[in-house]
Amino acid sequence: GLLNRAMFWDVWRRNAHGYLYYLSTWWGRKATPWERPNFMLPQFTYKYRHGDGYFFYPPLRKGETEQPILDHVVPTIRWELMREGAEDYDYLRMRDQLVAATEARKLPAAAKGREILSEARQLADAIAGSGSNYPISALKMPPTPGWSWSTQEGWLHHRGGQASTLKVTLDAVLKDGAYDLSLRVYDDKDYRGRPYSRFTVNGNRYASPGTDAKGPVNVEAGQVEVRGGVCAFELGSLAEESGVIVYGVGLRSAAKAKSRDLYSVRRDVADAIETLQAALGGQ
Repeated sequence: GLLNRAMFWDVWRRNAHGYLYYLSTWWGRKATPWERPNFMLPQFTYKYRHGDGYFFYPPLRKGETEQPILDHVVPTIRWELMREGAEDYDYLRMRDQLVAATEARKLPAAAKGREILSEARQLADAIAGSGSNYPISALKMPPTPGWSWSTQEGWLHHRGGQASTLKVTLDAVLKDGAYDLSLRVYDDKDYRGRPYSRFTVNGNRYASPGTDAKGPVNVEAGQVEVRGGVCAFELGSLAEESGVIVYGVGLRSAAKAKSRDLYSVRRDVADAIETLQAALGGQ
């Protein structure tokens, strides 16, 4: 649910002007969100982000009623979090404008606004950003039995059944140091007769959640080192009936301080707005 709110912080940190949802309801097909929490149907293999598909529930649990029901819809927690995220965005933009106004007039209150700005940036990076992300095309891998990939389509695959180690290097374009590694992998309890994705990174075993919600998910896979601007790790398949499909790699500085929680930063943003407005004479 946090992603529905966090995306507006991401819009703000990118200085964007909006976010496009592909769809907000996906009813019918003999299924309603009351019966299937994820809107995916058996013939689909991709899971949309941020709860796309079910922002509202129909008034009745039964799908495909004989007569149309012209009644209220039932909002979801995802919808409420998205509304709160939109309010967060308004507060952040308002604070930006007030900071600019106090700086233009060289008022002391501008320092308070800049301080809260720094905290808000750290929070936005923590909850909305995923550090540096790299597609399959950015990885360097030698030909290795059992492994296949397509840099054009953006996937790396091993069907499982045998243990095989793939040496992966990445020109990280990051400062040397320790980084938390995450892999964007395909998740499915039963894809073509076997579960996905189970794998190892530097000898340690990891797995996707293994739910009915088919699609890509992020799996935290330990820490790696960037040395001389290069990150290297070993990705392994398992000698069991479980494959792995990787869509991308993410790195986030392990030394980065934990940011404060969203609610306390939002409160400080609101307080800063009042302080800045007072400094500007109640504008």
